[in-house]
Amino acid sequence: MKKLIFSIVLFSILQHSLVTAQNIVPNYSFEVDTACPFMGSDLFYAIPWFVPHTNWSSTDLYDTCDNSVGSGAGVPYNDGGYQWARTGVKYAGIIVYTDTMNYREYMEVPLLDTLIANRNYCVEFYISRAENSGYAISNLGAYISNDSLLDSNSNDAIDYADGKGLLDVILIARQWKTY
Repeated sequence: MKKLIFSIVLFSILQHSLVTAQNIVPNYSFEVDTACPFMGSDLFYAIPWFVPHTNWSSTDLYDTCDNSVGSGAGVPYNDGGYQWARTGVKYAGIIVYTDTMNYREYMEVPLLDTLIANRNYCVEFYISRAENSGYAISNLGAYISNDSLLDSNSNDAIDYADGKGLLDVILIARQWKTY
Protein backbone atom coordinates (compact mmCIF):
# COMPACT_ATOMS: atom_id res chain seq x y z
CA MET A 1 0.00 0.00 0.00
CA LYS A 2 1.40 3.35 -1.01
CA LYS A 3 0.68 6.08 1.45
CA LEU A 4 1.42 9.71 2.00
CA ILE A 5 2.89 10.52 5.37
CA PHE A 6 3.31 14.04 6.63
CA SER A 7 5.34 14.86 9.67
CA ILE A 8 4.10 17.64 11.85
CA VAL A 9 6.75 19.15 14.04
CA LEU A 10 5.25 22.22 15.56
CA PHE A 11 1.64 23.12 15.99
CA SER A 12 0.36 26.36 17.36
CA ILE A 13 -2.79 28.39 17.60
CA LEU A 14 -1.87 31.92 18.37
CA GLN A 15 -4.24 34.42 19.85
CA HIS A 16 -3.30 37.75 18.34
CA SER A 17 -3.81 41.07 20.01
CA LEU A 18 -2.18 44.46 19.69
CA VAL A 19 0.34 43.63 22.41
CA THR A 20 1.26 39.93 22.34
CA ALA A 21 0.55 36.59 20.74
CA GLN A 22 0.11 33.55 22.95
CA ASN A 23 0.37 29.90 21.89
CA ILE A 24 -2.62 28.05 23.34
CA VAL A 25 -1.61 24.57 22.11
CA PRO A 26 -0.10 22.53 24.95
CA ASN A 27 3.04 20.52 24.19
CA TYR A 28 3.08 22.10 20.73
CA SER A 29 6.38 20.49 19.72
CA PHE A 30 5.62 17.10 21.32
CA GLU A 31 8.63 17.38 23.68
CA VAL A 32 6.79 16.44 26.89
CA ASP A 33 6.25 12.69 26.91
CA THR A 34 5.75 9.73 29.20
CA ALA A 35 7.95 7.18 27.36
CA CYS A 36 10.21 6.72 24.35
CA PRO A 37 8.23 5.74 21.22
CA PHE A 38 9.37 2.45 19.73
CA MET A 39 7.28 1.37 16.75
CA GLY A 40 5.42 4.55 15.89
CA SER A 41 1.69 4.70 16.66
CA ASP A 42 2.71 6.24 19.97
CA LEU A 43 1.35 9.79 19.80
CA PHE A 44 -0.37 9.24 23.16
CA TYR A 45 3.08 9.45 24.84
CA ALA A 46 3.14 13.17 23.96
CA ILE A 47 0.60 14.20 26.56
CA PRO A 48 -2.08 15.61 26.17
CA TRP A 49 -2.13 14.77 22.40
CA PHE A 50 -4.32 11.82 21.37
CA VAL A 51 -5.71 10.03 18.33
CA PRO A 52 -9.45 10.51 17.75
CA HIS A 53 -9.81 7.21 15.87
CA THR A 54 -9.00 4.58 18.43
CA ASN A 55 -9.72 1.35 16.57
CA TRP A 56 -6.56 1.04 14.45
CA SER A 57 -5.12 4.46 13.73
CA SER A 58 -1.36 4.70 13.84
CA THR A 59 -0.53 8.39 14.28
CA ASP A 60 3.18 8.38 15.00
CA LEU A 61 5.53 10.09 17.43
CA TYR A 62 9.18 10.26 16.34
CA ASP A 63 12.01 10.86 18.80
CA THR A 64 15.82 10.78 19.00
CA CYS A 65 15.62 8.63 22.14
CA ASP A 66 15.56 5.41 20.07
CA ASN A 67 17.56 5.32 16.87
CA SER A 68 18.11 1.57 16.94
CA VAL A 69 17.86 -0.17 13.58
CA GLY A 70 14.28 -1.11 12.83
CA SER A 71 12.68 0.97 15.58
CA GLY A 72 10.64 2.85 12.97
CA ALA A 73 10.18 5.86 15.25
CA GLY A 74 13.66 7.35 15.40
CA VAL A 75 14.91 10.80 14.46
CA PRO A 76 16.34 11.40 11.92
CA TYR A 77 15.95 7.86 10.48
CA ASN A 78 12.51 6.22 10.64
CA ASP A 79 9.89 4.39 8.55
CA GLY A 80 9.03 7.59 6.67
CA GLY A 81 12.59 8.35 5.63
CA TYR A 82 15.06 10.89 7.01
CA GLN A 83 13.98 14.01 8.90
CA TRP A 84 15.41 15.95 11.80
CA ALA A 85 12.97 17.68 14.13
CA ARG A 86 12.54 21.36 13.37
CA THR A 87 12.65 22.25 17.06
CA GLY A 88 13.69 19.98 19.91
CA VAL A 89 14.05 16.24 19.27
CA LYS A 90 10.51 15.07 18.45
CA TYR A 91 7.76 15.38 15.85
CA ALA A 92 4.50 13.64 14.92
CA GLY A 93 3.51 11.92 11.68
CA ILE A 94 0.16 11.20 10.04
CA ILE A 95 -1.03 9.38 6.94
CA VAL A 96 -3.14 11.74 4.86
CA TYR A 97 -3.70 9.61 1.76
CA THR A 98 -3.56 5.98 0.64
CA ASP A 99 -4.26 4.63 -2.83
CA THR A 100 -6.04 1.50 -1.61
CA MET A 101 -8.67 2.70 0.87
CA ASN A 102 -10.34 5.76 2.35
CA TYR A 103 -7.96 5.88 5.33
CA ARG A 104 -6.69 8.99 7.10
CA GLU A 105 -4.96 9.68 10.39
CA TYR A 106 -5.74 12.55 12.71
CA MET A 107 -4.43 13.97 15.95
CA GLU A 108 -6.10 16.08 18.62
CA VAL A 109 -5.19 18.18 21.60
CA PRO A 110 -7.36 20.23 23.99
CA LEU A 111 -6.43 23.91 23.89
CA LEU A 112 -5.11 25.75 26.94
CA ASP A 113 -7.74 28.45 26.64
CA THR A 114 -11.20 28.98 25.17
CA LEU A 115 -11.40 30.76 21.85
CA ILE A 116 -13.41 33.95 22.02
CA ALA A 117 -15.78 35.25 19.35
CA ASN A 118 -14.66 38.26 17.29
CA ARG A 119 -10.98 37.72 18.11
CA ASN A 120 -8.33 36.94 15.51
CA TYR A 121 -6.49 33.62 15.69
CA CYS A 122 -3.69 32.17 13.61
CA VAL A 123 -3.23 28.40 13.22
CA GLU A 124 0.31 27.53 12.18
CA PHE A 125 2.15 24.25 11.74
CA TYR A 126 5.18 22.94 9.91
CA ILE A 127 4.93 19.95 7.59
CA SER A 128 7.33 17.75 5.66
CA ARG A 129 6.41 15.05 3.14
CA ALA A 130 8.10 11.77 4.00
CA GLU A 131 10.72 10.65 1.50
CA ASN A 132 9.24 7.13 1.42
CA SER A 133 5.85 8.46 0.33
CA GLY A 134 4.79 8.18 -3.28
CA TYR A 135 2.21 10.95 -3.13
CA ALA A 136 1.70 14.60 -2.26
CA ILE A 137 -1.44 16.54 -1.38
CA SER A 138 -2.34 20.13 -2.13
CA ASN A 139 -4.12 21.01 1.13
CA LEU A 140 -3.78 20.20 4.80
CA GLY A 141 -5.86 21.96 7.39
CA ALA A 142 -6.88 22.19 11.00
CA TYR A 143 -10.37 21.73 12.42
CA ILE A 144 -11.34 23.63 15.56
CA SER A 145 -14.32 22.46 17.53
CA ASN A 146 -15.90 22.66 20.97
CA ASP A 147 -15.82 18.88 21.20
CA SER A 148 -13.48 16.01 20.43
CA LEU A 149 -13.78 14.08 17.18
CA LEU A 150 -13.27 10.85 19.11
CA ASP A 151 -14.65 7.96 17.06
CA SER A 152 -13.76 4.32 17.63
CA ASN A 153 -15.63 3.03 14.58
CA SER A 154 -13.85 4.55 11.62
CA ASN A 155 -10.55 5.71 10.15
CA ASP A 156 -12.21 7.11 7.04
CA ALA A 157 -11.63 10.65 5.89
CA ILE A 158 -13.73 13.09 7.88
CA ASP A 159 -15.97 15.30 5.74
CA TYR A 160 -16.41 18.81 7.12
CA ALA A 161 -17.87 20.40 4.02
CA ASP A 162 -20.75 21.74 6.12
CA GLY A 163 -18.32 24.05 7.96
CA LYS A 164 -19.62 23.13 11.41
CA GLY A 165 -17.08 23.98 14.08
CA LEU A 166 -14.96 26.11 11.79
CA LEU A 167 -13.89 29.49 13.03
CA ASP A 168 -12.52 32.47 11.18
CA VAL A 169 -8.82 31.73 11.49
CA ILE A 170 -5.72 32.32 9.45
CA LEU A 171 -4.22 28.93 8.55
CA ILE A 172 -0.51 28.73 7.81
CA ALA A 173 1.16 25.46 6.88
CA ARG A 174 4.89 25.90 6.40
CA GLN A 175 7.36 23.38 5.05
CA TRP A 176 10.49 22.47 6.94
CA LYS A 177 13.43 20.64 5.53
CA THR A 178 16.81 19.84 7.01
CA TYR A 179 19.87 19.30 4.87
